[in-house]
Amino acid sequence: MVGLQQNNALSLQRMIRIKIMMEWLGCSRTTLYRWVQDGKFPQPKKMNGGRTLGWTYSQYEQWLMEH
Repeated sequence: MVGLQQNNALSLQRMIRIKIMMEWLGCSRTTLYRWVQDGKFPQPKKMNGGRTLGWTYSQYEQWLMEH
């Protein structure tokens, strides 16, 4: 049940797709994924049944406040 609640909460948040995130950060896809791999940027969340990756707006805001 906790997983279902977590998924519902995630779906209520605004999701940012990779192309938009790249524009906001001014970086390439390769750089963005390197930052994720190196722990410098949050892991993307799965959406649309796991076919698409993106970040919640709250993940982005948290990252901004830390950097």
